[in-house]
Amino acid sequence: SVANTYMCKAGILVEKNKHDDAINLFKKALEIKKVTVGESHSSVSAIYASLGNIYYSTGKLDEAMEMQWKALNISKKAMGNEHQSLIDIYNTMAFILLGQDKLEEAKSRFKQSLALGTKLYGEENSAMAFIYNGLGATLKQLGKLDEAMEMYQHSLQIDRKTYGDDHSNVAVGYTRIANLMIKLGDIDGAITTFNRALDWYEKRPGEHTYSHISALCHTGRMYSFLDKLDKAMEHFQRALVVCNSSGCHDQYIAASVHGYIGNTFKYQGKIDQAMEMYQGSMRINRTIHGEDHNSIANGYNKIGLILEGTGDFDGAMTNYNRSLDWYRKRPGENALSLIEALNDVGVMHRDLEELESAMEYFQRALSTCKDAGLEDQSAAAGVYTQIGMTLRLQGKMEEALERHQESMSINQAIYGKDNISVVNGYCHIANVLVEQGDFDGAMENFQRSLDWCEKRPGDHALTHSGILALVGWMYIHQEQYDNAIDYFQLALDICSGVGFEDMYIAGTIHAGMGWAQKLQGNLLEESRMSYRAAVGIYRSIYGPNHLGLGNVYTGLGEVWTLQGDWKKAKRYLQMAQEVYAPRVGQHTAMAAEVTLALGILKQKEGSLKEALDLLKSAQKVFNDTAHTWSQKDLKKKTKRTIVAIKKELGTSKETKKSSAKKGGWKKVKSTN
Repeated sequence: SVANTYMCKAGILVEKNKHDDAINLFKKALEIKKVTVGESHSSVSAIYASLGNIYYSTGKLDEAMEMQWKALNISKKAMGNEHQSLIDIYNTMAFILLGQDKLEEAKSRFKQSLALGTKLYGEENSAMAFIYNGLGATLKQLGKLDEAMEMYQHSLQIDRKTYGDDHSNVAVGYTRIANLMIKLGDIDGAITTFNRALDWYEKRPGEHTYSHISALCHTGRMYSFLDKLDKAMEHFQRALVVCNSSGCHDQYIAASVHGYIGNTFKYQGKIDQAMEMYQGSMRINRTIHGEDHNSIANGYNKIGLILEGTGDFDGAMTNYNRSLDWYRKRPGENALSLIEALNDVGVMHRDLEELESAMEYFQRALSTCKDAGLEDQSAAAGVYTQIGMTLRLQGKMEEALERHQESMSINQAIYGKDNISVVNGYCHIANVLVEQGDFDGAMENFQRSLDWCEKRPGDHALTHSGILALVGWMYIHQEQYDNAIDYFQLALDICSGVGFEDMYIAGTIHAGMGWAQKLQGNLLEESRMSYRAAVGIYRSIYGPNHLGLGNVYTGLGEVWTLQGDWKKAKRYLQMAQEVYAPRVGQHTAMAAEVTLALGILKQKEGSLKEALDLLKSAQKVFNDTAHTWSQKDLKKKTKRTIVAIKKELGTSKETKKSSAKKGGWKKVKSTN
């Protein structure tokens, strides 16, 4: 019939990714079928299901779900509640719900499919493997990792029994299990299992292209998780080669590969290359999905992060808002992506010391978690961490500690105690304890994290070096500068050992080292070298307007002031002002720190009244904003310097009065 011909042609068009043409043909077939067999016929249900599949594959999830509901209702009416066609519909509905981050609803649909499949086929039928995989993926996102592993292993067992070990389904099963092993902390098992899958694909070049690319990407993500960025890039580049050689260069899988390569370039500090890859990913996704798609919203978010690093906060916010506007129009959908976007905007506001605005975004992220039923998942743990960090900067230490402990409890419930997310939690708790002056408690938590890293030499270098640097900052607070320098050096040694000496983390460590050497007093030359190393790294990655440069230029200005070269000191402090002035408000601690340094410089130059005005301006800001130990130290330093200058001015006035009484001033005046 004509309708069947349209359906066959539409199926061919789907394979060629000509989705709009396929939809038009399915709709023509649908109108004919409604007239010839009636609206409640099984063939009408099949067309609705096919339309739903196309909408799902192109990211139009609402339209996809609408079609699947129509297919479900017609199928039940035409064939009853236990027909095998319902299994496919339940599965597709579940995957649509997964795409909308409606995880509990997705789980319910997969369980419906599992129950019906078991009744019709039995537990070990080959058709059941697909359902077990879908349910496993849902349980994984829900943080039920052991249950997810059970589902994946059951699926793999069915595939091995059905097809033998030498089959693509088995290779895909190994990839899924390896991914889950990473989350469970079994890195050696993950590497072995990934290699089984990759060995299978590489013996069959040109076959099973999508699965091969996916396995390479998942392996790359594992190495990225371990901070082995060169190995990660190697696998992502291999995936891109397979994309290009197999004609997949303009398909969604290629867009994903571009995104992974962009992420890796970003971690490596290669910002221009990262931006190029993100834009390439968006270009492919636009061609496939148009502008109105989740992948485009995610792309804007990634570009926002890059622009933020370069100091273009207006450009970053423009891109963040494009992303957030897309999610706003779809309440209740894509919760995980929305949470990530809200967190990123919150972090930017926090970096700019706009703490109230930051907290608003984090609270919105937390509300999204609760509305989506994710309050006991890793997404909520991440939000609690961000809220805890912001509360610490606001000086609300008890509340900060509570939020970090909530985050830790969620992560321990999901991953157990032997996981990197828990390790990071110890560090956040330690930072709060440092602020409270509980240095023994802080060191105990830092040491737990360091012990975890030291059991995994070569892995998680970014985490390991970052923890060592945090201990260094704690020793600065305790005025144990030699110990601080030792820990910063250990952190730099970790970076050098894995080729990270030019990465952003190394810049932050050099900046900390410069601070400790400056305060130590007799290492000013070394301090300048450390600060200059930080400047070189920051500028090479993000250019001249990166916010972190303001802090480093301030440090260099202070060192030159101590060394008596006031001209160079003034130049660096002006450079700090040039970084901050267009980007942060004057009523921020970072801007006030520059004002303080300029005041001290003026004091050294003998311009006491000018110095006093600058210092009073800084003091006013610190009185309102100083909540952390470093800010409180600056506040105390400001007060001490003001007292010293007032004393100096008072002594000067007394000297003048004394001279005037003795006729000294009149004498000078009469001589002239």
